[in-house]
Amino acid sequence: EQAMGHLPDCADQVQLETAAEGGSRPREPPKVGARCAISTLEDECRFNTGKVRKIRRLAADYSHWRPVRGDGNCFYRTVVFGAIEALLREGSGEQIAGALAKVSYDAPAEQQAHGDMLERLRACDSVEALEQLIANNGEVDEALIRGCRRLVRHFLCGRADRSSPSGLTYTDLVHALHPSFESLDDFCRNIVDPMGRDAETLVLDALPYQLGVSLRLWILDRRDEVELVSVDTPFVHGKVRVHALFKPGHYDLLYPALERGEDTVPVPEKLSCSPRLPKLGVRSLPAVAESETETADGEEDEEARPGSTDERMLCTDFTDA
Repeated sequence: EQAMGHLPDCADQVQLETAAEGGSRPREPPKVGARCAISTLEDECRFNTGKVRKIRRLAADYSHWRPVRGDGNCFYRTVVFGAIEALLREGSGEQIAGALAKVSYDAPAEQQAHGDMLERLRACDSVEALEQLIANNGEVDEALIRGCRRLVRHFLCGRADRSSPSGLTYTDLVHALHPSFESLDDFCRNIVDPMGRDAETLVLDALPYQLGVSLRLWILDRRDEVELVSVDTPFVHGKVRVHALFKPGHYDLLYPALERGEDTVPVPEKLSCSPRLPKLGVRSLPAVAESETETADGEEDEEARPGSTDERMLCTDFTDA
């Protein structure tokens, strides 16, 4: 466990503490909790034997998980915290700070908060410092989430009329998914910009892409007949840095077992790692090709990130999960 850095016991992570004055008023849970043994997930799902079975299968390759606060921002928080944490373990989280530094705001207060967040983020030199910063500082957490949402907006609106790997423009993709939205800007105003709005459809690909990390998302469906499946998106630099568990309606972080390494986990035999999820009642769309690298202002980087340009399918609406 020393190789993993600070690893507090899950029992020490109080999700609902009482306030000092009288102990009668519950406090909100932290933005990110402590790492917990993967076996503790069974307690959370103990009344659903199908989920317990799937968690035990995950435990073959994952040793720990981390609870992330569910407030409509959990996808953004899960991905960005997991990305910074993984990169800090590799030596530096500057990659994420550099991506977020491309974001700017017209509102002075938001720009000030963004600058303060970047300064605090760059001062984090350990996972322990990152945990304390995000878990306990609501202003930094809010600025970090807002910055991630702005990155997604720039990514989508910057390519509204460009062709996606499917051949459709990104505007056409949004029309197919959300017929009520007239444009990508309309989509962003309703889905991406509002704090507390759950991530949907193209957001699931755009955020990890903009941060320059790969995400492996495991879908823990409550139905026995639906197998445990995962989606890798987008696959950058040949390995997965962020592992997440989607329990329909919420995201938490997963951590590979030590003996398997920190950033690569093979798909266990008999488990499906498929980009198509027909049994989940989802609408799937081609994910963004990694050759289409975008900066925060919608312009292409001079050097595209390496990676496969194969078309992948984007997991979108979990309508039945």
